[in-house]
Amino acid sequence: MRNVHTIKNSIGQNLDITEICLSDEPKGTALILPGAGYSIQAPLMHYATNLLVKEGYQVILADYAYNKEPYNSMSDEEYRSSVLKDGELIFEKVGQLRKDGSLLIVGKSIGTMMMAQESNFNRLSDVKAIWMTPLIHGELVRQALEETKWPSLSIIGDQDFCYSPEAAEAIERNPLVNNEVIAGTDHALQYEDDLLGSIDVLKQVMESLVRFLQQS
Repeated sequence: MRNVHTIKNSIGQNLDITEICLSDEPKGTALILPGAGYSIQAPLMHYATNLLVKEGYQVILADYAYNKEPYNSMSDEEYRSSVLKDGELIFEKVGQLRKDGSLLIVGKSIGTMMMAQESNFNRLSDVKAIWMTPLIHGELVRQALEETKWPSLSIIGDQDFCYSPEAAEAIERNPLVNNEVIAGTDHALQYEDDLLGSIDVLKQVMESLVRFLQQS
């Protein structure tokens, strides 16, 4: 089953929510929240989606893009407000589509802002979360990871502009968060000049995702 549900985002544009499920009795629901310009077709999102579908999840993909107009012309506050309002609308739709069972949230970059807001609301039950390249240079995401009640896996590169040892150390004090720092990788979890090495990192991230699902 593959269904596309179109909602209106915070500025009145269409935002597609795609639902994929191959099982009559899914083991849970998984929500995929991509980056601002790192789409649901990009490698980390694509392979995470395929893995979760094959694992028997009802997968819900939010298909947005915040790297073009009118977002490029917004002030920082307008941009942040639009993203977070969209996050509320997406989670509202997920609540309507969610099957019985657990909710796994997989977010990348700006998607982790939506996750952080929802974690702070503390209104969802039976949730696990995977935070890919979380925006821990900002207070919203860093504080959410420090305080979240969701069993979580956080993955970030030490060459990511969002990374700092101090933020990583603060996050790691939360016993519910397993923080993985991949040396030498950037905000795309890639090496700047090593294609084959970057492919190995992609495999490493998917293996971490599988272990997290098995252990949590």
